[in-house]
Amino acid sequence: MIIGLGFIYSLALFFSCGFQSTVIVQGDGFTSSEFVCVFQVDPATVFATTPTPLSQGVLLSLVQQLGCDLGSDTVRKLTWIQEAALALNPTDPMLAPHMRPFLQQLYQNLVLQMEAPNPADGALASLRLVIHVVNSLLTACK
Repeated sequence: MIIGLGFIYSLALFFSCGFQSTVIVQGDGFTSSEFVCVFQVDPATVFATTPTPLSQGVLLSLVQQLGCDLGSDTVRKLTWIQEAALALNPTDPMLAPHMRPFLQQLYQNLVLQMEAPNPADGALASLRLVIHVVNSLLTACK
């Protein structure tokens, strides 16, 4: 079995938050990071401390992975994306050169979700806010 970076970041997320449980690998239609974030961990718990216990790499991976499929569990994913995006540092020396393409793809996915014919209940306000946050990050990225 090949383990991708997303799984490694998911494990880093999971253990850096002090949670111990079983993490699945690409099962039942959602990724391991989606499973951890959407079904196991409350984002308020993770982002309650400053600085966040998650590295910038984990945060970037998290917003990228959760933003790939906004068709299910949309509101919960948007909550995670919003919190993680707010914690991202667009001037991080290690990630700044790589951040823009990830954020551009996320922005496109968010706009597509916004334009979908039947957005999830309660998702429109969250989508607007997350689009604004991601746009601000893109503006800050060099």
